[in-house]
Amino acid sequence: MNITVHPDQLERAREHLRAIGELGYLTPDEVRAAEAQLADDNTALRKFLTLVEESSLGTTAAIRRRTSARDVADTLRRSGATSTPPAATTPTRATSSYPRLTKEDLEPLVRRASEGDQDAMSALLAALKPVVTRYCRARLGGRDLGWFSADDISQEVCVAVLNALPQYHDRGGAFLYLVHAIAANKVADAIRAGARIRKESGEPEGSEVDLGERLNRLIHTLPRLDQEIVILRVAVGLSAAETAEAVGLKPGNVRAVQQNALLKLRELITREGGF
Repeated sequence: MNITVHPDQLERAREHLRAIGELGYLTPDEVRAAEAQLADDNTALRKFLTLVEESSLGTTAAIRRRTSARDVADTLRRSGATSTPPAATTPTRATSSYPRLTKEDLEPLVRRASEGDQDAMSALLAALKPVVTRYCRARLGGRDLGWFSADDISQEVCVAVLNALPQYHDRGGAFLYLVHAIAANKVADAIRAGARIRKESGEPEGSEVDLGERLNRLIHTLPRLDQEIVILRVAVGLSAAETAEAVGLKPGNVRAVQQNALLKLRELITREGGF
């Protein structure tokens, strides 16, 4: 068995497994068992990540396939990945080299980074960059912004976060709330700049009509808070607790908003004749 597993890929897989669990398609025991197998089998890890990217858990631009989070969970079960092996320890996310994106886990790292600790800065960026990139891709959807890409914007977000560290003080809020605010503003700035450049150059608007673009358009008809929670929970893969800290709500409220938002999306999709 190939046990050479890339830490970044394994962390992405754990985030997606957690998201599937939060959606109710895997039990906590199944999530832990799948984490254990993927941590020990690079081939299974790559197959899982490929399956995820072709599903509704991938970036918004990738939601062009019909594979759902439930389908991913069913595939894991059929492969035996969710079965706990006998006499084996099942590592949890706490064994990861990256912290959870919650106040309790992030704040010590943020404090050290704000004091100039280079190792803490690197660890903080390693934890935030994949999440910020997925958020930017999901917010942009199929938009063509010319010179601006989701990766460029996520890089700007990370630089802005590092620049904000010296002035950041814990006043009872969550650092992830600050990160989310910076990311949302950077994406909005890029969308406005792209529209302005397109208008000045006389370039016509794009006419994307694929499944991912249609779904992205429907998501953007929801109230802004609903949009953010759906994107953070489903596209980015944050837990309910992490999303709550990002938007300033309680986890229970996040779950309620997400459920209502998904019901609204289902109604909108039905009205349009389905996908």
